[in-house]
Amino acid sequence: MSEITGSATSTTGNGGKKVISLVASCSPYQIEAFREIDHGREHFGVDPRYLKAPLSLTPETLHLVRRELEEIFFEDVALHVRHKDRFRGGWLVNGTITKIDTPRLTDFELKPDYLMDFFNKEIMVYFESDSWTRDGRGKIIGYIYREWLRLHGGRPSFQRGAFFAKPAQIHSTGPQGLDQITTFHHDLSNYITTRSQDLVHFKQWDYKPPWFSTKPKEESPELQNDSEVKSWKDHRFMVGHLFPALYMVFDDQCLPEPSPHVSPEGLHGNDRIYYLEGVIEREMAKCTVLLVKTGDEAHLSAPVSFEPLFDAGLALNVNRDDCDDGYGDGETAVRVNLDVAVRFLWGLLQKERGTLRGLGEIARELEEEQDMLFEKWLDKVMRRSHEVGFENNYHTWSATRRAAARLNGEAFDVDQVFPFWERLRSWHV
Repeated sequence: MSEITGSATSTTGNGGKKVISLVASCSPYQIEAFREIDHGREHFGVDPRYLKAPLSLTPETLHLVRRELEEIFFEDVALHVRHKDRFRGGWLVNGTITKIDTPRLTDFELKPDYLMDFFNKEIMVYFESDSWTRDGRGKIIGYIYREWLRLHGGRPSFQRGAFFAKPAQIHSTGPQGLDQITTFHHDLSNYITTRSQDLVHFKQWDYKPPWFSTKPKEESPELQNDSEVKSWKDHRFMVGHLFPALYMVFDDQCLPEPSPHVSPEGLHGNDRIYYLEGVIEREMAKCTVLLVKTGDEAHLSAPVSFEPLFDAGLALNVNRDDCDDGYGDGETAVRVNLDVAVRFLWGLLQKERGTLRGLGEIARELEEEQDMLFEKWLDKVMRRSHEVGFENNYHTWSATRRAAARLNGEAFDVDQVFPFWERLRSWHV
C-alpha cells in the first residue's frame, strides 16, 4: 500500500509519548464572505425579471434572504470540497487514489497526514480493476457525491475529511478475490482503530496576505483542529461506525459500456445541459456494485442483513466465482445498483444513530457545528454587505433575488433548482 510522502513530523512529549505534529487544515466551510459583482456584464442563467432590486429589506424579507443565504452557503461548500485535491483526484486511477499492492497489512505504517483520509468515512470502496477510464471513474464519484448530498438535504458532514467512502485501487499484487479483500479489510480496520489513539498536535497558523492584497483580515483561516495535544479520536478523527462491518467493491462488471447517442439538433444552453445529464443519468442507473459483509459486527446494534434487498427484488446476480448467488442472511455479498447501495448504507447508519445514543449525539453535534459555521459566515456577509451595499456583494445580491422569485413560486437562477453538485456530466469542475 503506497502513499505520497507528506509533511507530518513526530516529536516526543506528553510524558515521553510519541506525538505526531501536523499543520492544522482549513475548514471546508470557509467560504469567502464577499464576492464582487460586475454590474456591467450580462448575467446568464437567470430570470431577467428579477435583475432589478426586487425586495425592500424589512424584517420579514430579511428572514427570506437569510434562508437563501443558507442555501448559497452549503452550495458553495459542496462545490469547494469537490475542488480539494484529495477529493478531486482522489477517486481517479491516474490521480491521487490510494493504491493497494500487498495482500496483507504487515510491517506497515501509513504516514500520519494520509492516515487522516481513512477517518470519518462510512465505508471503504475497493476498485478491483484499473482498466476504468478517467471518465468512468469520474461518473462514479459524481453519482455517489450527488446521492450522498441528496440524502443529507445538501449538507452532509464534511468536517475533518468526513464523507461516504474512502476509495482504494487494488493492484495485481494486492488481495485477489473477496476472501482476500475481506482479510485485508480486517487488517486495515484494526490498524486504523489502533492508530486512532495516537497523540496528535496540530500547529496553528494565520493567513498573512501580501501587501498588495485587498483580502480583508476577517478572511483569516477557519482552522478545523485545535492546538491541544490529544488522540486522533479526541480530535474527532474517528473510524466510521459501519467501516469495519462492510465494504464496497467495483469490479469489471459494474459499469456498462456507454450507449452511443447523438444529441438532437438545435439544443443549446440549459436545454443541452439537461439532455446530456439525462444521458449520464440513464447510464449510471445501470451501474452496479458489490456490498460485502466482513462479520465484524459486535459494535453494531444488530447484525447486518441483506434480506431486505432480496425481499424488495433489488438484489442482482453476483456472477462471480468467489461468491455464490443466494438469498438472505447467510449471504456475505450482494450485487445491487449503486443508488440502492448508497441508500441501503444510509438506512443502516440512520438506524444505528437512532439506536445507539452516543452515535446519535455525534451526528447532532456535527449538525450544530455546521450551523455555527454558517452563522459565522452569515455575520461576515452581512457586515461586508452593510459596508459596500447589498447590491455590491454577490451573495446578498443573489439571495435577495432568489427570495423574491421563491415568493412567486419561481427561481431566479439555475443553481436555485439545479445546484452544481446535482450534475453528473463532469466531475472535474
